[in-house]
Amino acid sequence: IDPATYTDPNSSSINGTLKGNQDLDEEVANTRTLGITVQPLANLSFSLDWYDIRLRNAINTAFPQEAANNCVDLPTLDNQFCTLITRDPDSGGIVDFVQQPVNVARFTTRGYDFRILYVLRPVDLKIERDIGVFRFALAGNKLDDLTFVNLPGAIPDSDLGEEDVPDLQYNFDLNWERGAVSVTYGYNYFARTQRYTDEQRAANPDISAARYFYYSSKKTHDVSARYSFPSGLSLYGGINNALDQEPDIGQSFYPVSAVGRFFFAGIQYSRPAP
Repeated sequence: IDPATYTDPNSSSINGTLKGNQDLDEEVANTRTLGITVQPLANLSFSLDWYDIRLRNAINTAFPQEAANNCVDLPTLDNQFCTLITRDPDSGGIVDFVQQPVNVARFTTRGYDFRILYVLRPVDLKIERDIGVFRFALAGNKLDDLTFVNLPGAIPDSDLGEEDVPDLQYNFDLNWERGAVSVTYGYNYFARTQRYTDEQRAANPDISAARYFYYSSKKTHDVSARYSFPSGLSLYGGINNALDQEPDIGQSFYPVSAVGRFFFAGIQYSRPAP
C-alpha cells in the first residue's frame, strides 16, 4: 500500500449528493381512526384518538448508512437502495452516495393521541378572594407500531423505540394567571430509546457495554413569567431545562440540546385594540 495515496476508510469522510426524485409514485393510504371526547365537567375535558395507518408505495428518505445496510440486507441486490450507493470496483468500498426519497413497499403506524384539559377558578373552590386562574394541560402520544417493509418479501424493519422514535411522549403545562401576571411551568418527556438497532445488536452482541444500549429519556422543566401593562407593553423571562439535563454520552443534541440550562428575558409591545 502506498502511504501517499492510501485513505483509511474508518476515519475518512465521503462526499455525497442530496436531491429529490422525479420518479416517485403516489403513496396510497388505508387509514382508520377512532376518537372520543368526554367533558364530565364544564372545566374538565378528556380526548383520546386512536389511529392505524397503512401506506403502500410509502416515501422514505434513507440516511446514507441506512441505504448501505438495506442494499446488502434485502433479499436481492437489485433494489432501489443499491442504486444510491457507488462503490470502488477494485476495493468494494463506498466512494459516493445519493440521499433522496424513494418508494418503499409498505409503511405502517399505529398508536394513540391523548389530551386532558382542566381549568380551576376561585369559584370552583368556593373562594371569594381572587386567587387567579389555574390551567392544567396534558397532551401526548403512545406509539404502538412504526414499521417499514423496504421491498416485497423483505423482513419488516421496526423503528419503534429507536433513536427519535420513543414509544411514549407527552408535555404537561401548568399556567397561573391573575390580572396582569402570568406564570407557566412546563414538563417535557419522552421515553428512553435504543442507541443501536436490533439488527446491529444481533450482528454484534458486544457492540457496547449494556448500560449504553439505550439513550436516556428526556425530562426537562421549563418555567416562565410575564407581566402585561395596560399600554400593551409586556415584560417576560424564564428558564428552560431548569435542572440542566445533559445530552447522553457520545451525543451533542440527544435527548436534549447541548445548550443545557437556558435563561431568557425580553420586552414585547402590542398595540392595544381600539
